[in-house]
Amino acid sequence: MSEEVKKHWLKENIEKYKDELIKLSKITKLNLELASLNRKKNIILKNLGKKVFTLVEEGSIDKDLLGKDYIDLSNIFESIEQTKKIIDELKKQQEIEVIKDMPEQPLDNTNSASKEEIEHKQSDVVKKGNENEEFKR
Repeated sequence: MSEEVKKHWLKENIEKYKDELIKLSKITKLNLELASLNRKKNIILKNLGKKVFTLVEEGSIDKDLLGKDYIDLSNIFESIEQTKKIIDELKKQQEIEVIKDMPEQPLDNTNSASKEEIEHKQSDVVKKGNENEEFKR
């Protein structure tokens, strides 16, 4: 194919599809705007839902107006709290088992920590872990 034929073909196709490309570009831009609006809408609905749930908890809105959704959400919150308690209990049991397995005095006089020092360090770790959990909420 000669250079002249290539240029002519390219020019024809560019002109032919120019309007289609412009339309596709506009559609893409509008789809991006739509996605942005939907994200904003979902954020507002999420915040609104939290406010409504708080108002129901405070007694300002009758929970019967929200029906099953309120009950389902309340059950989820309750399950979350129960699961957190179980995790905390398991962590405490694990700490107790580790401490029980430790000898009262170090086996040798090298740089071994005593049972009390380890218990103190473990409590510091647990406190820091709990602080991190609070931060995540």
